[in-house]
Amino acid sequence: MIKVMIAEDNIFISKNCFKFLTNDKDIKVISCAYDGEETIKEYFKLQPDVLLLDLDMPKINGLDIINTIGRFTEERKKCNIIVVSGSTEHLYKLYNTAQVFRVIPKPADLDYILTTIKEIPVKAKELNQKELKEILAELRLNIFSSRVQQLITAISLAYEKPYLLNNIKDLYIEVAKIYNISPKTIKWSIRTSIDTLNRSVSIDALCSVFSLKFRPDTVTPKYFITLIVEYFEKE
Repeated sequence: MIKVMIAEDNIFISKNCFKFLTNDKDIKVISCAYDGEETIKEYFKLQPDVLLLDLDMPKINGLDIINTIGRFTEERKKCNIIVVSGSTEHLYKLYNTAQVFRVIPKPADLDYILTTIKEIPVKAKELNQKELKEILAELRLNIFSSRVQQLITAISLAYEKPYLLNNIKDLYIEVAKIYNISPKTIKWSIRTSIDTLNRSVSIDALCSVFSLKFRPDTVTPKYFITLIVEYFEKE
């Protein structure tokens, strides 16, 4: 999943871009900023994989945003800024800026923006397997059993590709490919692990582990895996 931040002061353009990009299963738009100060604050807070940046931003312009981000060596290495701008005045500077991946003139073709985003190499954030196993053990699941190992694989895949949770059957199919067994077997195995959790752990304990504000009536495989994925995404 590629986390994209849009920095564009034109609300109409921003909304159109947001709507278009979120239709792609590999893209997650995590923020829309409408001025330079907000852009810098949100960028360092959320750490997007890609920053889609307009140059003509209020308060702090695009060039100063790029220079601020570029003060940090690790940010320069990412080369993850796509400039989308109708201004050509400073374009010559941008081609020598390490963190600018590409400059796209306005009006920009949304399909081209999407293709460009996917060209940027994104280092996937790895799931903390040690912490995951500690959480499962705290919830009284035997992390050494084959069924729980398959659950761990399902969680890891859902973390890497959250769109698989749109239809839990798709997730079972992907896990089944890894273990070379049928999706039905994976479904049974994971449901058995969740049934064990439901019998051995109270809802209050689950709420405590995941800091839930609302008590769920029941825990299903999809709900539990989503809880775990969202827990690690917040870290």
